[in-house]
Amino acid sequence: MTIQEAIEARHSVRAYKDQPLSEEIVKVLEDEIVKLNHEGQLHIQLICNEPKAFQGTMAKYGKFRNANNYIVMAGKKADDLDERIGYYGEHIVLLA
Repeated sequence: MTIQEAIEARHSVRAYKDQPLSEEIVKVLEDEIVKLNHEGQLHIQLICNEPKAFQGTMAKYGKFRNANNYIVMAGKKADDLDERIGYYGEHIVLLA
């Protein structure tokens, strides 16, 4: 799938299957995260098999179900941090 096809096919998901990510998918995402962290001077992290992530009172936005895997977008404070997080975060979304 091309990037353009991924952009056109993307959609929002709030309820996920209760199953772990395959080792192949984790490797592809982690390899890309290493590349993007270096390129964007960020500290992106893939968190897998953490069922409590969206159970707190502050995590009710979106009412996610079975969201046991997620990506943390982080970086050192800078004037362009939000822009870099948005740019590189969208890249990961389209890859996923």
